[in-house]
Amino acid sequence: MWISLSNGGIIKAQRFKNYKGALIDFNQIIKIETNRINGEINEVRLESGYINRAYVKNMMGNNEGACDDLYEALGLGIEESVDFIEEKINKVCL
Repeated sequence: MWISLSNGGIIKAQRFKNYKGALIDFNQIIKIETNRINGEINEVRLESGYINRAYVKNMMGNNEGACDDLYEALGLGIEESVDFIEEKINKVCL
């Protein structure tokens, strides 16, 4: 399910410029991961949802929303992604 939503959102945004549809997909990823009944959130998936949603928001000109999502992703503390996210923050938010 996660891969389908992620790939679908990317295709909608990049190929079809369907930003609203892409946001729906990424919102769904975030919703699924933050509402897990057992509390076992997959932080990599959640981070991906935030990063991809930030990308779409930035494409739509919503830099403030993009920055919010990038900081949420950074706050998850996934070490392998810190440099990438900080680079995006420096590009979009500063």
